[in-house]
Amino acid sequence: MTLEDILEEIVGEFTTDPGEIHRDVHRDPDGSYVVSGSTGVRALNRRLGWALPIEGPRTLNGLIVERLERIPEAGTVLELGEYSVEILQTTDNAVKTARIRVPARAGNWGLERSS
Repeated sequence: MTLEDILEEIVGEFTTDPGEIHRDVHRDPDGSYVVSGSTGVRALNRRLGWALPIEGPRTLNGLIVERLERIPEAGTVLELGEYSVEILQTTDNAVKTARIRVPARAGNWGLERSS
């Protein structure tokens, strides 16, 4: 456990670059989001008004791998709470990108649609 881990438990996840989530999350015209697997779950929840599970893994990749107990293949779809997650790309040891479909009543703000 590091000092950063302790601080994040007390004050929540933080980053030195506030624009970081914009590079890792893109909203498509259909309303779904393409998200980098390395994106922090707390950052997604805070920035987009979501309620993804925050107990355990810190990243979307970690959350997916923990739920499936393996590295999924592209095309795999799973549910994380009320969120539908489709795996778009993987590497040998991680989920690289995933598409998240958000329930209608969940937050859908914070990012503009990509062109």
